[in-house]
This record gives sequence, structure tokens and C-alpha cells, in this order.
Amino acid sequence: MIGGGSSNCHSAFTTNDRPLSSDGSDNANGALNLTETGKPANIMIIDDDKDIAFTFNTALSPYSKEYNVETFTDAKEALKRFLEVKNDQNKKSDYDIVITDIRMPDLNGIQLYQILKALDSKQKVLFISALDSAQEIISVLPSVKLNEIIKKPVEVNELVQIIRHILSSDL
Repeated sequence: MIGGGSSNCHSAFTTNDRPLSSDGSDNANGALNLTETGKPANIMIIDDDKDIAFTFNTALSPYSKEYNVETFTDAKEALKRFLEVKNDQNKKSDYDIVITDIRMPDLNGIQLYQILKALDSKQKVLFISALDSAQEIISVLPSVKLNEIIKKPVEVNELVQIIRHILSSDL
């Protein structure tokens, strides 16, 4: 499982937290969930807890054929990088999904979501939080769906399934 938000439980994995198959897929034919271009999806992960950010990165590393992961512990730095990538004339690719904690100093996940959506209304965002605040978030941000909010701790396989679902959906 990936972090619960307390300083005593940053990165506990259960024995079920292993790649879904040897190639990082979960389906019978082994097809990876790559972007439309056939390249790995670019994922930005933001969590102000360094241990949890590291754990997310480590947990997704077995899926490196499927995902390029960039982690940040500062939402403002993440936003700066998002803008750099978005405005790069020689851009390699935008972020296919942004995964963000909700409670962070200076710029919280909800504020970050609003900025990202103002910059790109089609940007896919997944919230991950130790708080049980899904209904509250949906009431504040009606465009957010319940499946776009995950409560920590989360099993790696569950996280990968959710990422795959969001990447394959039209938001």
C-alpha cells in the first residue's frame, strides 16, 4: 500500500502490491495502455510528503514501459514544470495525467486543479488524499468524478487500474 499520510506510515506495501503481469499489464493479451502515439503516458505526481512522493515513483517503476513518471513535493514547482512542458515549442509531450495530493502548503490540490483546468480543460487529474473528503471535493468541484479521488493508503494495483481507466476515458 502507498502511504497513509502520517509520519509513522509513509510507504507500507502489502504482498499484493506487485505488477499485474510480467509486462506490467493486467489483461490476457498483454496490451499496454500507452498513449495514442504508442509512447508511454507522462504522469506528474505531486505530494508534499517526500517519502510518499518517492513511494509513488517507486511503486510505478515496474510499469516504466507504460508510464514516464515525474514527482514533485512542491505544488508551485510542479505547476512551473507543467507550464514549461506545455509551452515548450519542441515539446516532447504534455502530461497525460496529473496525480495530486489535496492538502499541501502554499498551493493545495484543489487550487492546483482549478489552475490546470483553466490552462487545459481536458487535463486529466486524479486526487489522492489521506482525508475522506470525496463528497466535499465533488460538492466544491462538480466536474470531478468519484473515481478521480483516491483515499490513501492505496494498493499499487488499484492505483494502476485507476490510472489506466482515467487515461483511457474521455474527460
